[in-house]
Amino acid sequence: MRRLPRHQTPKGQSKGIYLDFHGGAWVMGNARFNDRVNSGIATECQMVVASVEYRLARDDRIRPSIEDALAATGWTLENMRNEFGVDRAVLGGESSGAHLAACALTSLSLRQFDLSAVAGALLFYGTYDMAGTPSLRKSSAEALIMHGPSALENLMRLTSGMDEAQRRSPWLSPLFCDFTGLPPALFVVGELDPVLDDSLLMYNKWQNENHNATLLIVPEGPHGMNRLPTTEAKKINDFTRQWIRKAVERQAPNRDVVLH
Repeated sequence: MRRLPRHQTPKGQSKGIYLDFHGGAWVMGNARFNDRVNSGIATECQMVVASVEYRLARDDRIRPSIEDALAATGWTLENMRNEFGVDRAVLGGESSGAHLAACALTSLSLRQFDLSAVAGALLFYGTYDMAGTPSLRKSSAEALIMHGPSALENLMRLTSGMDEAQRRSPWLSPLFCDFTGLPPALFVVGELDPVLDDSLLMYNKWQNENHNATLLIVPEGPHGMNRLPTTEAKKINDFTRQWIRKAVERQAPNRDVVLH
């Protein structure tokens, strides 16, 4: 990276940096997309929040998006002390942004990059199997927020020319990576989300290999439920910000959660 990412800073001493990857199905959005949500993280978690302006995918060219996520994460971990005065990081993302955050972590781990400064990963309703998990393949057009059949069609378009095995290559589908040694993770997903299985499968594998994963399933929650103007969304965001604070203090919780 040749310039600082878009960022927000809290008042007073920062406890760490939250590196954010916006959603938008890999083809929409920008670093400003999560400004409102990120402002709350900066204030309530006392964190610098940096938003990554990655290249959007075009047709079957999703690799540049993943390359930018990897480069931004590596740059942040190497420069956060000098640029922001912090030594702990949390990666986070929503939907396609969660996929990119997971790709960055697993790819850096595969390259034996030092991830000791990564305090955690906060992954909201991501897609981690680019061939489509059972819940996405079975989802109907009546799903709220995310239109399941269109989401599956988008995956196929972004990976055109690939067969199912290629779509599940570890560089592209983090579900099929080696999770050994990865930091604590919180997976957040709604019960009605077409990509529910992605979070369930990622959580199970992460927990089995590292024993440091947490799963928050929101009853009757649709895709993007934390962004809605509802009491439920406030509960979700309060819980995730508490998790960030504990992760940075190296006290991340380790339990399954059902929000009531």
